[in-house]
Amino acid sequence: MPAYRERVYRGFTLMEMVVVLLLLGILSIYATPRILNLAESTMDSQAKAFASDLRRVQLLASVRGATLCVCLINNQSYKVLNSSCNPDDANAVTDPSTGKVFQSQLVNGVIFLQGPTLLKFDSSGQPDAGAAYAIGKDSNTPAMQVQVTSLTGYVTTGPAP
Repeated sequence: MPAYRERVYRGFTLMEMVVVLLLLGILSIYATPRILNLAESTMDSQAKAFASDLRRVQLLASVRGATLCVCLINNQSYKVLNSSCNPDDANAVTDPSTGKVFQSQLVNGVIFLQGPTLLKFDSSGQPDAGAAYAIGKDSNTPAMQVQVTSLTGYVTTGPAP
């Protein structure tokens, strides 16, 4: 009996390679615009971080039983202050989770476009007034809004009107 040798095929055929490259090309057409549009996701994430910090200040004010203030230092940074709301370092509140001064800064060219420079939360966590902060790159691009309701202190984020 003759011995038959089995043929072993290794690698991909030309057709398989063409199909894979075609699929990668189609995926890159859809993925590239989303990857390059990071400004919108940056604004959204920073607006949500600022809203989270406002909620933490509310909670901290009610736990401590003291008035706390959120003060915009400039159009990119904010700091949490004790009841006198004087923005010097001696009056800054320490963040219990980090042990450092409770302050933060917007990054990647994102700034506060509008909003009050000072927002007070009383000992029950209720704000002294309602507030709306617009966060964005500049006045020509769509911005995100962080809103604080005056009576309840409810903090929401969403696209700026």
